[in-house]
Parts: sequence; C-alpha cells; structure tokens
Amino acid sequence: MKYILLALISTMMTSYASGQKKTTASPDAPEEGYADNKEVERLISTLSVPVSIELNDIERQLNNSFKGLIYEDDSYSNNNGDNLKMKVWKNGDIKFTAVRNDIFDYSVPLKVWANYQVNVFGIKQDKSTTFEMNLRFSSKFFIASMWQMQTQTTPKGFDFVSEPKVSFSSITVPITPIISKIISNNHTMFARLIDKSVNDNMSIKPYVLDAWNSVRTPYLVSEEYQTWMQITPLAILMEPLKSDGRIIRSKIGFRAYTETTTGITPTKPEPVQDIPNLKYTKDIPEEFQVSLKSTISYAEAAKIAKKMFVGETYKFKNDKYEINITEMEVYGSQEKMVIELTTKGDLNGIIYLEGVPFYNPVSNAIQLANTELNLKTRNVLIKMASWILEGTLEKKIQQEFTIPLAETIASTKKSIEESFSTEWMKGVKTTCRISTIQPEKVTLTPDGISTMVKATGSVNLNVSGL
Repeated sequence: MKYILLALISTMMTSYASGQKKTTASPDAPEEGYADNKEVERLISTLSVPVSIELNDIERQLNNSFKGLIYEDDSYSNNNGDNLKMKVWKNGDIKFTAVRNDIFDYSVPLKVWANYQVNVFGIKQDKSTTFEMNLRFSSKFFIASMWQMQTQTTPKGFDFVSEPKVSFSSITVPITPIISKIISNNHTMFARLIDKSVNDNMSIKPYVLDAWNSVRTPYLVSEEYQTWMQITPLAILMEPLKSDGRIIRSKIGFRAYTETTTGITPTKPEPVQDIPNLKYTKDIPEEFQVSLKSTISYAEAAKIAKKMFVGETYKFKNDKYEINITEMEVYGSQEKMVIELTTKGDLNGIIYLEGVPFYNPVSNAIQLANTELNLKTRNVLIKMASWILEGTLEKKIQQEFTIPLAETIASTKKSIEESFSTEWMKGVKTTCRISTIQPEKVTLTPDGISTMVKATGSVNLNVSGL
C-alpha cells in the first residue's frame, strides 16, 4: 500500500511539474501581404557595345554582292544610233581608295566588249574590241531602320586602262569618244546598280532576329541555387559609323529589362517574328549598366534557412528552459519577413518572428534587422512562457539568418561574361568584362525576396572574316 501511495504521489508530482514546464503555443499567424501588391520596379538597362569592322570585310561583301555582267547593249540603233553594241563585266576586286567615316571612295575595274558598226560605200561592216577601264564612285554606307545594309552611291568619273579602238582593214577607228559618252550617260545607272545589289544582298535582319530571340531565352546562372537570368530586349540604338584607318567603328546600345530568379524556373518565351526598327543616336555611354532583379523564392529561402536552424537547440533563463526547432517557413507581410518556427521541448507549437530584410555588403548576404517576436505571438507567450521573451531567440535568429549572395553574384558575373563573350555568327564575336556587380534594395514580393542588383562592365564586338 505504501509503495502504491508513493507511486501515485510521484506520478502526480511529475504531471504537475510537466504541466508547469511543457507549454503548447498556437498564436494567430501574421497575415501574408505585400506593399501595394506590386513587384520590384523593373529598371531598363543599357548595354553599350563598341563595334569594329575591318574594311577588308566590307570590300569582300561588296565584291560578293556586285559581280559578273553588269551592263549589256545589244542594239546598234539605240543611244541615238551610236552603231555600237557593248557588254560590261566587273573585272577584279573593288578596292577602297579613301574612307571618311561612313563615306567610301573606290574604283570598280571593268572589262568591256564593244562591237562597232560602220557603213563603207553602203556596205555595213562591224568589228569588235575588248578593253579595260575603271569607274570611280563614292558611297555612303549605312544600316537602314529596317536592318538593311544600304548605300547611296555617287559617280566620281572614270579612266581607261587601255584605249578602245577597232580596225577595219588598214584603218583604225578610235571609239573612245563614243564609249566615254555612253559610260557618262550610264554612270549614274551603274551607281544605282551598286545600291540595288547591296540592298538586295546585304540584309542583316535575319541575324539580328536570331540574336534577339537567343538573348530572350532564360539561361541557368547557378545550378546549386537554381538561379536563372532572363533578358527582355526593348530596343537597339546605334551611333553613326566612324573610320579609323582600315577599321570602321561604331557603337550599339541595347535597351532591355534584365532580371534573375532563384528557385523559380522561368517560362521560355515564344520566339518573336519581328524586331523593332534600328534607331540612330549621337552618343551611347562607354560603359554599360545592367539592372537585375534577383528574386529568391520563399521556398528556396526557407530551404537555405532550414540548414541553419532546424535541429538547433536554444536555452533560456540560465539553461532552465530549452526549445528545439523542428521546422521553419518564411513569407512576407508588407515590408517584414515572417519566420514561422515549429518548436518542441519546453514550448511545443508554432511561434512567429518578424524582421526587415536588407543587403549587407560586408557579409555579401541578405540578413535581417529589427527582428522580434510577432505581437500576437508575444501576447500568447507572455501568459504561458514569458521566459522566451528575454530576447535570446530574436538575437540568435537575427545574427544567424543569412541568405548568401556571394556565389550567386560570382555566378551571375561569370554567366554574364560568358553569355556576351561568344561568336554570334561566323566572323561576329563579342567579348565581355564585368567590372562591378552590387546588390542594393531588398523588397518582398509575391514571388519571393527580390534584390535589385546593378552591374557595370564593357562589351566589345568585332566583325572579322565574314
């Protein structure tokens, strides 16, 4: 009987002690919500790309587009009865003799076959001859708004390499004046042929369209953090061409939205079928600036935080009480991040902390400031577990809650440089160097924790060996 009584008393005391220490908390959760329910403002980035084109490549493209038979006259009676038939071929490569920014002076070597007819004592006779000559032109080169390479060509005279003449028996008839008159009358027509040939054969729109769609495709920046980068191009600007010896230089400016997302795989956009017209401007900044919206989903943020806190034990009141964190979730409530902790030990249940996220440049991470227990949680705990209100938990969470950005920033820097250091098509290469990349404002959005990141750098485009 004595032992039964002792056991009963012991059980009652244990139950009493347990009831004193073990507490279950279930405060109301802070309401999820975001300021004006707006996402971080997307800033427009300008990517400045200096372009250099070798004059040899322009000559090669011009020679490829303008070749073969360029003029034919198969009648003796036209041109006011000049008694001449003639065929004209391009004879050799076009060479630029002078360049003034976007204006090119050059000579076109020609081979001419001429068949001249004479009437001797009522008998018509004809003889043919072949000779060479050079036509000189001056062309203004430019890319039209519809992405067509175009020229505005002006005749600049001509000269004969060999004198045109035909022989009848012992009589040699010089036909230079006749040929000169025909060439002079058709010199402007030859200029228009050059313009038409360039316009028909030197469109760059298909390549720009391919590059436009390629840039819009999201690509993985960091596999570990599942960070994706996406560029949404808006417009392309260009400075007028300038000559520098045998190099033609210009600068292209790409205006675009740029953003990164972490933990969220972006949807690949449908390819566009057209692109905006090219716009010319006098001045594009030397260094490009890219404003990125970097977003870490709440699920990814919780995943990172769980590695720090789940399984950790925290003690209070000189080790009299302790709790162990078994689960953790995060979400946004206006400007504050809510941390939902599931605990066991001397306090079982769920409690909520709130803190203001910010970017710490020293730790290169997103951290929390002004971290405290949510008001409703405090009101519940003050009645049943006031010992937890001493501030130990809030200080530990604030000190240790860290979403590291160093690797993401390094990966983003490397990915941007690799993405823009590529050969877009044969002979068209870009090289990229990011000089600085700096996160700034942190904002809570429905999609996650968004950080505005500004990157500065330089891109160079070289056109060679087209």
